[in-house]
Amino acid sequence: MNKNFSLIISAIALAAVVWFAVDRYFVQKPVAYIRLQKVFGEFEMSKEYEKKLSIVKNARQTVIDSMTLNLKSLARQVEATGEKDKILVGRYLDARDVLLQRKEQFDEDNTATLQEYNNEINKQISQYTQDYGKEYKFKIIFGADGSGTMMYAEDNLDITEKVIQYINKRYAGKRN
Repeated sequence: MNKNFSLIISAIALAAVVWFAVDRYFVQKPVAYIRLQKVFGEFEMSKEYEKKLSIVKNARQTVIDSMTLNLKSLARQVEATGEKDKILVGRYLDARDVLLQRKEQFDEDNTATLQEYNNEINKQISQYTQDYGKEYKFKIIFGADGSGTMMYAEDNLDITEKVIQYINKRYAGKRN
């Protein structure tokens, strides 16, 4: 009886070692992908930054609109004097130059702010996706961005919705 018991224990131990080896070295861990544009668009941080940028752009546009209105008023005055008032013409030209410079500066600032926000959002998405992959034991998570780098994957490998839920929960926790 002891011999049979020893054989059973040995067989169980051997099976456990074989199972561990197969699991560790031969069984593939999950591979998946996310649709990056969808993740970016549905990430709460993206939505918040979009609102912040919109507020800044609207404030800047209000300044431009006010300057444009002032310039039109000066243009009417210059027209009314037939361009004889050189001081008024000078004020008009100065106001026009300032308006053009301000428009250019605001456009550059808007572009720089958008790029800064996008970089911050992408960095956060990347970190949260890495955390998700580690937590759920993925071997690889690909990012499908529509550039053709991933031409095909089975739909069952798409974890976009799960990642969106995960990163938004993580982000919500970060803000609290």
